[in-house]
This record gives sequence, structure tokens and C-alpha cells, in this order.
Amino acid sequence: VALETDMVVAAQYVVDALGAEALEPFGELTVVPDGITSEEVLGILADAFDRVEEADALLVRLTEAKQRARAEIPPQEVSVAAVYPGPSVAVFVDGPWAVPQTLLDAGCTLVPGADEPHDEDGRVYLSLENLDLIAGPTLLLLVAEAVEGEPAALEQIQDDPLWSELPAPAAGRVHELDRLGYPGVEGQIRLVDDLVEIFSG
Repeated sequence: VALETDMVVAAQYVVDALGAEALEPFGELTVVPDGITSEEVLGILADAFDRVEEADALLVRLTEAKQRARAEIPPQEVSVAAVYPGPSVAVFVDGPWAVPQTLLDAGCTLVPGADEPHDEDGRVYLSLENLDLIAGPTLLLLVAEAVEGEPAALEQIQDDPLWSELPAPAAGRVHELDRLGYPGVEGQIRLVDDLVEIFSG
């Protein structure tokens, strides 16, 4: 109230939790639906803030980045995994998260694939006995050091003898990426640069 805002931008799940009537007194409410692409989010925000020209220019850069990914990331089998506090291991078998989706768009094959039952974020949660499903010759490990308990969970999994027997760790082909480091369209563009560097090295 003290900020006297003119507009509130909220994700749909926030509106569902609080109720639109709780947010409307703070200004015009712009709702960002759940489960849409970064490009769609950009479109909503561009309209809300009258920044359509800037958004269009950013989308051109994204298209160029996707073309670069297809041209410079060789098609190959890759595993993408994250270790959450617990520890809890998840392997990505499909989009929409930026890293697996960018790899798929570039022509790579995720191991395991989307035939594995997965959640709406393309993840399959694995027990320690099923770590061998992370069988890609290259592993992209999504880490978030700022998340409490996650570094310790990752260290615990990496100390497990089964981990060292997986193809990528055994061959020294594990690359860490910031799990929270590629938000939005700008993040997708940066991600392509990082993936090209990994796979051209």
C-alpha cells in the first residue's frame, strides 16, 4: 500500500492462492498463466508494459540462438539430472525446462527418453537403485548451490559407489549448470552460449 503501485504482475498460482480480490487494490492486475512458454510470458509482459518492440527484438535474438544451437551442438545422447535435498534424484526426459528443451530442439536425444512416466516438468524421480537410468555418455547436472541442503545432497549422491559407475561420471563427462540460472527468454539465449561451449570443448 505504501508503494502506491499502479500494476501488480502475478503468476496464476499466486492468484489462485490469494484470490484476485486480495491483489486488485494494489493496482491493475496482470496475470501470467501457469504452464506457458517463456516466449508467451514475454508477450504478456510486453503488452502490459507497452514494450512490444523490445520484446520482438528479443524474440529475434532467441530465434538466432536456437538456430545456433542446431548448427553448433552435435546431435548426441545426453542425460540431464538434478539432485534435490533429501537427497532426491530426478532425471529429465522431456521439456519444458530450458536445458532439456534446448537440447531436444538442437536434435539431441535425452537418456532416458520421454517414454518413461514423468511429471509435467519432464522429470522422473529415481531411487538409488535406478540411478543406472542416467546412462547418457554426457551428463548435464543441474545444481543450485543457493538452495539450502542441495550441495550436501549432491555430495552424498556423488559419494555413492553407483554414481561413479554411471557412464558420464566414469568418463569424466559431467558438466554442471546453474539450475536456476536461465530464466526467461534472456536466460534461454545465455543457455545456448553455455551449451555450445560445453559441447564444442
